[in-house]
Amino acid sequence: MENQVQEELIEIDILDIFRHLRKYLTWIIICGIIGGMVAGITTKLTENDLYESTSKLFIQSSTSSFSSLTDLQFGSQITNDYMELVTTRPVVEGIIEELELDMTYEEVVACVEFTNSSNTRVLKITVTLEDPKLAKRLANAFARATSKQVSEIMGTTEPVIVEKGKVAERPLASGFVKNIILGIIAGAALVVCIALLLYFFDDRLKSVEDIERKLQLNILGLIPVTETDVDGK
Repeated sequence: MENQVQEELIEIDILDIFRHLRKYLTWIIICGIIGGMVAGITTKLTENDLYESTSKLFIQSSTSSFSSLTDLQFGSQITNDYMELVTTRPVVEGIIEELELDMTYEEVVACVEFTNSSNTRVLKITVTLEDPKLAKRLANAFARATSKQVSEIMGTTEPVIVEKGKVAERPLASGFVKNIILGIIAGAALVVCIALLLYFFDDRLKSVEDIERKLQLNILGLIPVTETDVDGK
C-alpha cells in the first residue's frame, strides 16, 4: 500500500484581508499620527540646527605651466597629499590655539570635511557647526594653516586661497520632515502587523468557505438559526 502525500494549499483572500484591515482603519490612523508626533518631538529635542561654511584653496605645482597633462596629474596628486596632511595634529592644534577654541583635536576634525573635485586642484574645506560664525572662522583658519604649514612640510609652492568662508544665513536642511513621515509609517505599520497576526491566527469558522477549506467537508445544506429569549436568557 502506497502512502499518499497530500499537500494542503492555503488560499489567501486578499479582499477578505482588506476587509479585515478596514476594521482597524481608525487605529491605523491614530497610531500613525501618534508615531509622527513622537518622531517630530524627538527630532526637535535631540537635533540642533547646523550651519556650514566653505573655503577653497587652489593647489599649485612646482611649475607655472598648465599645458602639460603630467603637470596636471602632479597637481592633483599634491591635492590628495594636502587632504591627508591638513588633519595632522600639529596643524589642528595650531588652529585650536590660534582661535582659542574650547574643543579637542577629535572634535575639530569631526566637524571638518575636505573634498577635491575630480580633475581639479581645488581643495574645499567645509566646516559644519551649530555656531555659523565659528564655522566661518574655523574654515578660514584651516585655509590659512593649510596654505602655510602644509606647504612648508611638503616643500611645495604655497596654495592660493581663492574663496574665504562666509557666515551661513540659513541652517542646513534637517531630517525633521523625513523623520515625521517615517514615524507615521512606523505607527501605522505596527497596527497593520498586529491586525494581520490576529487575522492569520484566528482559526474560528466564520463562513461556509472556512468549513470546506479547513475541515475539508462538503456542505450539503444550511440550517438557519433564530435567537429567542427563554426565561430572560
